[in-house]
Amino acid sequence: MKTFLKELKEKIRTKTFIYMYNKSLMNMNKKVLQYTENLVVYFGQSMQFKYQDLQFNLLIQWMMINMILANSFNHKEEQKNKFNSQISNQKIWERIQLTSTI
Repeated sequence: MKTFLKELKEKIRTKTFIYMYNKSLMNMNKKVLQYTENLVVYFGQSMQFKYQDLQFNLLIQWMMINMILANSFNHKEEQKNKFNSQISNQKIWERIQLTSTI
């Protein structure tokens, strides 16, 4: 019963952490998109003086958005993988401790 409660407490703690982590990522993505929009507007305005071709402007803006979003997605995946490996290492360590006490 004691181990069950301990596991339940750990599950609740990790679920809460994962929820907060995802919430912070959503906020970060909103900031990234807002920053991207501002950057695209600024970049688009400066480009209009040099190039009157609308398709070229749109192509440049699309490339910039993709680069920024790809960077944020890669960062998110790295953090997720790091978190999963920490959890699995912690579980392995707990099993080792349990078997050594028995």
